[in-house]
Amino acid sequence: TTPTAPVVTPLAPDTLVFRVSGDSYQGNPHFQVLVDGHQIGGTLTTSASHAAGQTQDITLTGQFGTGAHDIAVQFLDDVYGGSATADRNLYVHQVSLNGHTLAGDAADNHAGYNSGGVANMFNNGSADFHI
Repeated sequence: TTPTAPVVTPLAPDTLVFRVSGDSYQGNPHFQVLVDGHQIGGTLTTSASHAAGQTQDITLTGQFGTGAHDIAVQFLDDVYGGSATADRNLYVHQVSLNGHTLAGDAADNHAGYNSGGVANMFNNGSADFHI
């Protein structure tokens, strides 16, 4: 008989969803996402107005491997003017990985503070999640 090659079924991609908003003084806030220390998705931005109660879901996919992961949201371009209308800030409302969801305030937030379910990022730096 002729040997046949095994059939390899590709793994379904992992899906990472961020619900974010921002204060957009002098431009929308930019951020990067790292999964286990590796950047995915390039430099991202949100135009959803936090002051107006808007949010935006940003979806990234990839093969992250099995088990829990360390997810970092890195805020890149803070601008401080003293008020929401003169600041550029980023707000992470929630993070979901393959349907497992954490509120934003579950982050170890090095760029601001956590309040009311949201990681409020007022300085350049990261909000780190373990999911």
